[in-house]
Amino acid sequence: MKNVVTILLLLSSWLTLFTATIVGCGNASLRKQKSQPEKIIYYQLGDTRVPIHVKTYGDKQDLVFVNLHDNEFTSVEGAMPVIEEKGGTFIRIENNRDRVISFRFRGNSYSFDPNRMFSDTGISETMKEQSRFNEAAAEEIKKFSERFLGLIPREAKYLIALHNNTDGGFSVLSYMQGGEYQHDAKKVYRNPSEDPDDLVYTTNEKVYKNSVKFGFNSVLQHKKPTQDGSLSVWAGENDWKYINLETEHGKVLKYREMLLLLVESFD
Repeated sequence: MKNVVTILLLLSSWLTLFTATIVGCGNASLRKQKSQPEKIIYYQLGDTRVPIHVKTYGDKQDLVFVNLHDNEFTSVEGAMPVIEEKGGTFIRIENNRDRVISFRFRGNSYSFDPNRMFSDTGISETMKEQSRFNEAAAEEIKKFSERFLGLIPREAKYLIALHNNTDGGFSVLSYMQGGEYQHDAKKVYRNPSEDPDDLVYTTNEKVYKNSVKFGFNSVLQHKKPTQDGSLSVWAGENDWKYINLETEHGKVLKYREMLLLLVESFD
């Protein structure tokens, strides 16, 4: 009889644990925001079609996440669970896993960095760096950048750019004394216990302070940075709360951890 009771108690305990596990899994899945169907805009850039993916999660309109460089997929992988849980709009340029966009126009090929297309100066410089300058082709790039910016919801308060870098290249050190971009930074915080490749770059003082509080390498953009056509400069000129979150390629969990803390600190 005792053996039967023991077996029944064990079965009851197992059933309770199994039920709790199922419920827990169910609650975890419910944390994801309902998403709208993904919209793909096939933009005709010269003779080349460039897909722009747009997807909205939940009803939240104040968060916009953008991925300009299609080879920086660690940032996307790290960010997606946060976007799905917290909500917002995600805009991504599809470019065959390449950083630089190449297109054909009137029989010639041109290339540019999509994070340098948000000013005439930036377009001219990136075309010269990546291929050659042509006024008519530059106008096509400008129209493409305007189409991209037009996809950002008017209600958006925060513009979060998802980026990655490589070990020993661009980092928070680039903005410190003697760094290549030191004149573009109003304030810089370096945490010696953190990898300098992992950083938060922002146009907003409060975001900067929160980032420092979390112990992240942090940069506050200068009011008058170098006009290089980057999204951060455009955002600063247009009073956007812009955040560029960077980690070294491959650091998916680190990226996710940083982004979640930042998003949860927003107003």
